[in-house]
Amino acid sequence: MRAFQEMARRLQVAFRAQLGAWTRHRAVVEPPINWTAPSLRVLLRRLGITVTLVTIVLPPVGYASLDMRELRKRATEYASLGARQVEVQLIKHRGENWLNEVSTNVLYGMRKADGAVVASWLTDKSGAALMFNGEKAVWPEVRGIATIKVDGFDGYFHIAVSTREVCLEVLWVSVFFLLLGVAAHRCFTRWPIAALDAASRVLEENQQALQQQKAELELHNMRFDAALNNMAQGLAMFDSGQGLIICNKLYAAMYGLTPEQVKPGTTVRQIFDYRLANGHYHIKDTDSFVGAWTDSFGARSSRIQELADGRIINVSRRQTPDGGRLVTHEDITERQRLNAQVERQNELLRQQEEKLRVQNLQLDAALGNMAQGLAMFDKELRIVIANDRYAQIYGFTPEQMAPGTTLHALFDHSIAKGDVVGRTADEGVRSLQQRVTGHKPAQYVTRLRNERTISVSIQPMADGGYVTTHEDVTDARRAEDQIAHMAMHDALTDLPNRLLLRTRLDKACGKATGGWLCSCSTSIGSRRSTTPSATPSAMRC
Repeated sequence: MRAFQEMARRLQVAFRAQLGAWTRHRAVVEPPINWTAPSLRVLLRRLGITVTLVTIVLPPVGYASLDMRELRKRATEYASLGARQVEVQLIKHRGENWLNEVSTNVLYGMRKADGAVVASWLTDKSGAALMFNGEKAVWPEVRGIATIKVDGFDGYFHIAVSTREVCLEVLWVSVFFLLLGVAAHRCFTRWPIAALDAASRVLEENQQALQQQKAELELHNMRFDAALNNMAQGLAMFDSGQGLIICNKLYAAMYGLTPEQVKPGTTVRQIFDYRLANGHYHIKDTDSFVGAWTDSFGARSSRIQELADGRIINVSRRQTPDGGRLVTHEDITERQRLNAQVERQNELLRQQEEKLRVQNLQLDAALGNMAQGLAMFDKELRIVIANDRYAQIYGFTPEQMAPGTTLHALFDHSIAKGDVVGRTADEGVRSLQQRVTGHKPAQYVTRLRNERTISVSIQPMADGGYVTTHEDVTDARRAEDQIAHMAMHDALTDLPNRLLLRTRLDKACGKATGGWLCSCSTSIGSRRSTTPSATPSAMRC
């Protein structure tokens, strides 16, 4: 029994050492076990440790128990056999030294029969050793005892059996089941937990993906709600059964509907009943009005509806792929007012354009029928407008006097044709600028190469430009010259008359006296000459 206890103690020490090593290993590579957490991981670990402990402990302990029981049984049998042999020997041999002979033969025979027997001895009834045969014990022993009863002797026969073979077998069995327990730990703990961890990681990744998708969906929903509630139109979506799916806040506010009245599932007819109850329509036949909207539910249409409060709503309906309907409601009251105002302004603009067209026609007619040539220049001396008479006077083509043509270019054309002789285009432009110095009107007469006389009038404008009029006064000048000739010559003989003579004498006297006054009076017809007295500074002639 003591041998079994010693073996159990050694196994317990070895198991604790191995268990300590496993515990330190798990503390490094695995998280600590929470034995109170009712999780599958904890259950797997508990199961794995239980199976490992059972595999490591129970088989060696059971094997050791069976071997020890068998060894005790053998010791008892050997002791009984030895006691019977001693009794037989005592019955046969009764001599003076019978005890030594019998016990020696029996004891030697018992050890020789089984090498596991390490010692045997005899004791009397009181327990005093009478004979001992054996060696010093190295391994734990199992003892057996049997009673010896013959005539003249009462005692006991003792056997000590070594546990060496049992301990070695148990040790090998323990090593085997220790390895088997490690394998069981792998099979029932490490591998299932690794598989569970892999599945947990996959599940966690899926969970994270779901969380990310949920976050993205929430973000999309938030953006959708923001876009929906910040639309300029009221929007409502209905399913194929005419039940409301979703609407934005503007749709509800447009018709004064509460959130309870526009909750999902509310039918189109119910919404129209709410809108009619709020007094948004002035109608008598409500059924026909609602039916006109609901009967053609899936049709695509657009309608402008004027509400009772004067608002004008543009309602557009579109059919969805699932047979539902998407409706937008836009308040176009201000737009309609602006459109009406724009229409009025357009009408005024059309009237003004018509007046301007008539005025342009009148202006063109006036410019085309003017006796004078007219040319308008901007402050850069570029043509703004010129009439046909201006082109006729100077012989310009329409291309040469197109709007934007400079005065310098006009002078170049005139010089090229020979109408302007003796000066350049730059000199001509400077001459005109000098005439209007101080931004004052100017008028002068110019004579062209073809003996035509042109009277030019320049009128400055407020924006820095000029309006010039050009009149061909050649005939008028010729008529004036003819009248002057007729005044100075005789009508019959075309000889100079007294007026011409007097004029020439006045000029001659003025030149001779160096500017002194001279007065002569001649009367050819009366042959009488009258010369008034001159002042002291005058000279008589």
